[in-house]
Amino acid sequence: MKIQLKDLTFLVITKLDTIERLENTIHIVDHLYENFETKIIVWEFAYWNNGVLQSILSDKVQYQFIKDLDPIFHRTRFLNSMIDLVQTEFVSVWDVDVVIPNEQIIKAIEYLRNGADVVYPFDHFYDTTDDIRRWYLENSNNIDILKACTKYMNELYTPAPVGGAFMLRTSSYINSGKENKNYYGWGYEDGDRYYKWVNYGFNIKRIKGPLYHLSHPRGLNSSIPHPDFGLQKKRELFNTIRKNHE
Repeated sequence: MKIQLKDLTFLVITKLDTIERLENTIHIVDHLYENFETKIIVWEFAYWNNGVLQSILSDKVQYQFIKDLDPIFHRTRFLNSMIDLVQTEFVSVWDVDVVIPNEQIIKAIEYLRNGADVVYPFDHFYDTTDDIRRWYLENSNNIDILKACTKYMNELYTPAPVGGAFMLRTSSYINSGKENKNYYGWGYEDGDRYYKWVNYGFNIKRIKGPLYHLSHPRGLNSSIPHPDFGLQKKRELFNTIRKNHE
């Protein structure tokens, strides 16, 4: 029986660049759909619509293709448009490569229902490695495989990771200005978002447990393509952090 999350909408946004990212996206969306009675919105961006992802996803998922000729994925800008579709009290932005145990998601929604503004449904971020990812996907997506192999994974973004997935009140997201569109391309926007919420005085909670990142090749939109991009992003992040101390 599906877990009731009718007051939550999952937002999944992607610009696929490898077959691994396609496989991960299909798995993540299927996992959310099969386990939760909830709303899932998927936006795909690309030069042209090859129809592959849409043909595989359940017709119960709200899918939309958007033509995007820019090789750099301006994710923050598009998320701001996506959030306008949310009609539920709570919303979650979910990366296409992350797996989180169901019990942690349940605890997170309970925090939101009891007054929290933001919940990170994990406190450790593990990269699975290619071999463990493949084993997991080939064996009926059994999360016990990931749990058993955690000690063989690389832990990233310690000590307090803030990327991959988050859940929050839709009104809090909107009132805080949603995403910072000055982040163009991959990198640093997760930290900016967190410190902005701290500045707003949001009640932020974190659930104990793992987030498993399904490994994939790092392309143009999974890394910082040029040092100038990194410099601009760091300046933006420092400005946000500084506001927390003013």
